[in-house]
Amino acid sequence: MATFYGGGTDFEPALSKALEAISSEPKLKKADVILITDGEAHVSNDFLSDWNKARKRLEFSVYGVHVDSPGGVPPEQLCAVADKTIGLADVANDQAATDALLTI
Repeated sequence: MATFYGGGTDFEPALSKALEAISSEPKLKKADVILITDGEAHVSNDFLSDWNKARKRLEFSVYGVHVDSPGGVPPEQLCAVADKTIGLADVANDQAATDALLTI
């Protein structure tokens, strides 16, 4: 599943599509969702509350990958929607990028 918006990341539409797919297909219970982003995005409190309830109910995991992460520190909103975050400073030249993505 992929959604591109021409720069930046709007978490809500992409995560809503993932939730829609997981909710509609019983085989996807306990699925893994990977959100790759190049920056911070606003996530409404209502969405965040519903998202976290759905994560628990459907038992799926969320991995947030923050590309071009200064110091490897992911943005606060990414941490709020993901179980685990990975900060990547330079995907093309970062051995940590390869190692991190292999652990997902």
